[in-house]
Amino acid sequence: MVNTVAATRRRIIERLAGSERPISGNSLSAELGMSRVAVWKHINVLREAGYPVESGRSGYRMGDRPDFLYPWEFPGREDRVVHYDRTDSTMNRALELAMRGNANGAIVVAETQTAGRGRGGRTWRSNKGGLFFTMVLKPGLPVREARAPAARALLALCVCLRELAGEPFRPVWPNDVWLGSRKVAGILGEYLVSGETILTYDLGVGVNVANRAPEGLGVSLSELPAFSGGRRAVLQAFLDRFESPEPGTAAEWNALAGDERRHALSVPGGNRLGRAVGVDERFRLLVERPDGSLMACEPGDASLEHRESRT
Repeated sequence: MVNTVAATRRRIIERLAGSERPISGNSLSAELGMSRVAVWKHINVLREAGYPVESGRSGYRMGDRPDFLYPWEFPGREDRVVHYDRTDSTMNRALELAMRGNANGAIVVAETQTAGRGRGGRTWRSNKGGLFFTMVLKPGLPVREARAPAARALLALCVCLRELAGEPFRPVWPNDVWLGSRKVAGILGEYLVSGETILTYDLGVGVNVANRAPEGLGVSLSELPAFSGGRRAVLQAFLDRFESPEPGTAAEWNALAGDERRHALSVPGGNRLGRAVGVDERFRLLVERPDGSLMACEPGDASLEHRESRT
């Protein structure tokens, strides 16, 4: 079902942003099939939302289109996008939706987070300009496949960023996207289980787009010369790929990750287990032991030793 209110606002935005000259209220009224008063009300809502719509004797005009993440910016997904200007964590808001039982496919986005979180209880810096969102999924997977949604999302994001920025982004086990030795994005999966089945899965994503990344450790897309999009472009591209019928595979992960073979460390303890040689079909880390045997590790069993990348 088309959200007519969102569709109308999107048409106004696209019409004004695509015109070098002011467009009269009469013209918009005729094109949209509504009264001038109704057009004026939509314009006021857009102004309050932050769109730079000006009005004069010749009509309405808008300067550069801001990189907003409002529902009407995502045609076909308007009813799924829940937008916050500021919240503690999109994961918390997504969990609230999931507990209501009817939020499958919801996409919770926020301009900023005051308590964004990453894996292992760590904090994810959520300054304005970054992309922060959580999707509510109902994958119906067995618990042993719990790594799959986050891993496939990471692959989708990695491929999209390569296409948008022309750089060799790669997945870093278990939940990050790196460029060289700097992190650009991270993914967090949290899920509710009944018996051996995952009932609902909250998939949190954070991407450094136009925000300031941690010095020396992170990178933002806006720093890259070939990237000319914004948060909206990244989210749109990610959703298109992640929701396509072609799921990411372990073979794709291993091909994108390359042959880095970093040391795998035990959790807890930090003892060296061997060299990481890729992931298996369940996206567990494959570690080559000193005796040549392979062991498959979950994130709670192993971590990767951080060092400067060779790529």
